Amino acid sequence: MKAPVSLLLAALLLAACQDKPAAEPAKPVAEKSSRADSENQDQAAEETTEAEEVAEEAQDDASDSAHSGAVKQFVAAGKRVKQALADGEDADKLYGKHRAEVEKILEKINEEQAKFLEGFIDKSDAERRSEQKKIAAAGLQYVDMGEAITEVAPANDYYLKLFGKHADDALKGFLELQAKDGADPISNDGALALEWDELAQRIAAWEDWEMEYPDSPRQKDARKVLTEYRHAYLFGMDNTPVADFDENGKAGKLESAVDKSWARVSDKRPDSETAKLISEARKYWKARQSSDEPDLAGYSGPFKQLRQEQY
Repeated sequence: MKAPVSLLLAALLLAACQDKPAAEPAKPVAEKSSRADSENQDQAAEETTEAEEVAEEAQDDASDSAHSGAVKQFVAAGKRVKQALADGEDADKLYGKHRAEVEKILEKINEEQAKFLEGFIDKSDAERRSEQKKIAAAGLQYVDMGEAITEVAPANDYYLKLFGKHADDALKGFLELQAKDGADPISNDGALALEWDELAQRIAAWEDWEMEYPDSPRQKDARKVLTEYRHAYLFGMDNTPVADFDENGKAGKLESAVDKSWARVSDKRPDSETAKLISEARKYWKARQSSDEPDLAGYSGPFKQLRQEQY
């Protein structure tokens, strides 16, 4: 007996459906969009990095042609470091060597430009901006040292730009603090250029770095910065004293802003080295009300050493 045609067709259709693989579920539109955005961001980041490198190379080439003498030596030294970093040399060791080399080159630059620097302060604002722009192409800047003195120094972020991409966390953190502080110096013509609390914040930032990276080769450098900042914070500057002085030079009470700032540091960071020094500084300035320079025999070694520093 022959099977009806309709039954045969149904059987064939059923077999075909079982052999065909199940269709892959459609991926959410959001997932596709997210992947596309991520790929676009990665591509944009690569393009930005390449653009920065091209710009830096163009800047170096411009510096070579626009400058001569010691400035050209400075640019050449930076190029050698870039190549060494690209070849995988240790950033920390290179930083130490390059910084020492830069200090020697800066002496030559300031000697070469001595006459020009003597008259720099007398130039108009427009002229000074123009000169700053020219030397910035080499990674340098003119710095007002106070008392009509101008010197050539590396740009505030020079070392961060040069070493940042290749540095470990310790060196990068050090260079970031260095660049940030350099953009806003603490003093000008013998006077504090920051609020007392701002200086306290800088001290705290360097203390935190020092605690976080105790084995860094930059510890000595950080200690120098801390010593300078703490000296200004606890003993003031020529034109920004921490206490009132009468016409005979006798010390009086602490300035109100100083007293309050010290209290905040002692309250917020009681275990910090600066808080301990503040406690001794209060004792010192109270003694100064009856003596030009009290006997330091009863003070700690760190406090006595800090008091003897000259800035």
